[in-house]
Amino acid sequence: MFQAHTLTKRFATTFIVGTIATAMLAGCSQPAEETDVVETTDTTVAPATTAEEATTTPDATTPVTEMKEVAITAIVEHPALDAVRQGAIDELKEQGFNEGQNLTVNFQSAQGNTGTAGQIAKQFVADEPDVIVAIATPSAQSVIAATSTIPVVFSAVTDPVEAKLVGKLDGSGTNVTGTSDALPYDPQIYLMTQIIPDLKDVG
Repeated sequence: MFQAHTLTKRFATTFIVGTIATAMLAGCSQPAEETDVVETTDTTVAPATTAEEATTTPDATTPVTEMKEVAITAIVEHPALDAVRQGAIDELKEQGFNEGQNLTVNFQSAQGNTGTAGQIAKQFVADEPDVIVAIATPSAQSVIAATSTIPVVFSAVTDPVEAKLVGKLDGSGTNVTGTSDALPYDPQIYLMTQIIPDLKDVG
């Protein structure tokens, strides 16, 4: 179970980077068509790009000369959330986007304040980056409320539909896409019953 979880997180990171890279290259803000949802053991992905657009994502051997800007915001600095940010930057480097050469990364933390998250979102929109990465639900909600044109990629969000980030999981049809970190209940309950065989109630 733990190996599957690790592989899923790796897949999620790869998807995020692919989406970011595609958005930066294509400069597209809204998809021409919807695509199917991709489901894994603990991550649901709602792509906003088309399969044709996805083929434009570069690899490490493809030189990218035009300067691109990624704006990243998180509701708070925390090891788990920091890993999402650093993972995206590291993987972008693998895709040929090197910070300080052809990539500018602007990171802002809301320090746990939703009001600050809103201010950061508005400033990012005014800066007009190529793509905005929003880490955790409050930051994602603030960014999505601030723009309907700049591509937005969210992560560390459990239920993007309930949070009103997207209307559905099988293709948002908007400028918004991302990953969910929701875990399936069945494996968790199974593990609980293995530890506590006479388990009756779970709160």
